[in-house]
Amino acid sequence: MSVKVSTLDGRAKGVHQSQSASGGKPLAFRIGKTPVSISLDRPIIIEEDDMVVVAGGMNNGVFQARAYRNNTRDVWDAGSGWSLVLLAIPLIPLFG
Repeated sequence: MSVKVSTLDGRAKGVHQSQSASGGKPLAFRIGKTPVSISLDRPIIIEEDDMVVVAGGMNNGVFQARAYRNNTRDVWDAGSGWSLVLLAIPLIPLFG
């Protein structure tokens, strides 16, 4: 079984905390017209109009991010096991 990981990059718009079915508080926003949701064990540092790159995949019309890099604030974070994926994001244009 393979897992398809993709990335989105652009300006974060409509940034807000949302409520998940499991009781967590993921951060929700849009990149372009794509809704994005991310939930990590630590605070997520993404604010309105920040330039970000997220890695994850689509689920029911929402991009479920598992890692992010905030280029505006020069910070990044990832869920367990996703750090290597996040470190590879800058290389994607070289091989994409």
